[in-house]
Amino acid sequence: MRLDKPPPPRAASFIKLIKEIDASRVAEIGVFEGEMIVRVMSDNSCNGLIKEYHAIDPYSKYCKRHCGRFKPWALDIDVWPKVNRLLEEYSFFDNKVRLIRKWSVEASKDYQDGYFDIVFIDANHTKPGISSDIKHWYPKVRDGGILCGHDYGNNAKGFGVTQVVNDVFGDRVKAMRGLVWAVLKS
Repeated sequence: MRLDKPPPPRAASFIKLIKEIDASRVAEIGVFEGEMIVRVMSDNSCNGLIKEYHAIDPYSKYCKRHCGRFKPWALDIDVWPKVNRLLEEYSFFDNKVRLIRKWSVEASKDYQDGYFDIVFIDANHTKPGISSDIKHWYPKVRDGGILCGHDYGNNAKGFGVTQVVNDVFGDRVKAMRGLVWAVLKS
């Protein structure tokens, strides 16, 4: 991963949101290969703010079953070893990053309501998947915190992110660069 280039737009939007609310407890739901972790934690301002970064994903060959129809290039990739190697390579922040190897809903049960300052969802993009993630993770965000995610405006076959986010949050949704959506919890 080349850190000498600007972060991709979705990472830049997430970094901007973290800084806007001085987030110290962060969760990323749906980590895949870990690029977002590195981009966020390599930003000096974010690294200084963040005390805990919870990277939640089953880290398995789940892509064959769950996202193969959307990402055929992801088939049979075992991301767990890759994410672990990535954290070893960027060991300067690994004491803040916690890899949580669980499915989203299962992991949400491990946290008290209001625990996180910001939660970024980029996991199951189907209507039932994003509905479930919002249902289980929105309560985990503190008042004044942000629930956000990726693929807002991506209307690929089978994706339900845009419709579900609009149905749940209506005009409270802030659309950002990189297909990122954000909602301030009040």
